[in-house]
Amino acid sequence: DSCRTQIVFGCTDPLACNYDFGANFNLQEMCCYVGYCADLDISLVCPALSTNDIEKPEDTGLFYPNPASESIHFKTITKDPVTINILDQTGRIVLSKRINASAGSNNLEISSLNPGAYIVEILSESLVRSTILIKN
Repeated sequence: DSCRTQIVFGCTDPLACNYDFGANFNLQEMCCYVGYCADLDISLVCPALSTNDIEKPEDTGLFYPNPASESIHFKTITKDPVTINILDQTGRIVLSKRINASAGSNNLEISSLNPGAYIVEILSESLVRSTILIKN
């Protein structure tokens, strides 16, 4: 009975390009950063950083532009309502917005954020994604 919590190994450093918000046990050697990925192929570990296989935001349900300074644009790819959370480097939610699928696309004003790196979580019943946002 004492082992009811499933252990999920992953990188829990929100500054890493492969940050896993679902992990509850950090393996630092799994974390990859721009410019350093422990001799791993960063294009495989962090495909969002690879320029060869960039998909259009319309195809992935992600946002653009990135980096951004004033606002970011989301286009939903699911029929479910989507929650967008922007987290700071400590994991605290600094912005949150609910997007209805019927709206199709939405903007999120980020001009109030300080410049730096943030985690963007995109959550719905059928979609869970997280990626890095660079705020200019």
